[in-house]
Amino acid sequence: MTMNLTEIQQRLRRLRLSGMSETLEARSLQADQGRLPFVEVFASMIQDELDRRESKAVEARFRKSGLDERKQLNGIDWGFNQKLPRNAALELFTMKFLAQGQNALLIGNAGTGKSHIAKALALSALKSGYAVVYQDAQDLVIETGGLSGAERRKTLKTYTETDLFVIDDL
Repeated sequence: MTMNLTEIQQRLRRLRLSGMSETLEARSLQADQGRLPFVEVFASMIQDELDRRESKAVEARFRKSGLDERKQLNGIDWGFNQKLPRNAALELFTMKFLAQGQNALLIGNAGTGKSHIAKALALSALKSGYAVVYQDAQDLVIETGGLSGAERRKTLKTYTETDLFVIDDL
């Protein structure tokens, strides 16, 4: 059976392999030009699919998390606040505390970088496959304050059963 690239792409999409479909043309050119053997091209296409799926999973976890922005670890200005415990903060990004079922508490005055670190940590956890819920403390009180006892317990259970629950501006 002979198919052209368009037909192969359609079938890949039907199989829900859109990552492979998106890169098929480029990978086909690589193979045609003799740069890579078939097995390497096919392995690259499989990796393309895995990368796309992981990217979509991270995006889904981000939307579900409640995070309102994507703060990055490299965006932290460590020189701005010399008292910021850099090594302790960086240790959080190893995610060991999550694997060990421990908690982390960031304490300090307003404007010292706690929210930036918390949001960057939450984003890093999302990228590592953890489920994250981010909630501003005031919004949390408003959201749960008007709920009945059973509704409040159900809502709080959702928060506490996630891998990382960030309560900001407490």
